[in-house]
Amino acid sequence: MPSACDEMGVSEVVIFDPEASVGVERSTWQIFRRKKKTGRLERVLRTDRETIRSEQLRCWLTVVGRGGEQRIRIARAANGRDLYPTDAEAAEAARNAEETALAGEREARAALRAETAARSALEAKLKRLEAKGRRGRPSRP
Repeated sequence: MPSACDEMGVSEVVIFDPEASVGVERSTWQIFRRKKKTGRLERVLRTDRETIRSEQLRCWLTVVGRGGEQRIRIARAANGRDLYPTDAEAAEAARNAEETALAGEREARAALRAETAARSALEAKLKRLEAKGRRGRPSRP
């Protein structure tokens, strides 16, 4: 048990063991929580599941990757698939959103230019027709 955390008054301790598969008595996750009845940290969970719930953090912790690439990520749901983005992922998403917005703006400007050109062509045609109509009308006495 994490006695130093117990002495400091920590309310929850989550232990992740990336090499849990190596030993028989090892688990991927262990969670210790302070019990109201005893006032001490006690182990409440020992599991090899990929995702666990931290009550203190109010989120799910999940294991992603394998071997040396194994990492803990924060997830929004128990299935561990809806992950909070890392700084790099958030920056990439912002860049993609900006690129999409700029592309949309370029498309809107191109559509406006095309519409303006079509309107100008129609106005010119209307003027020609009006002029032709005035020339072909008999004059009124």
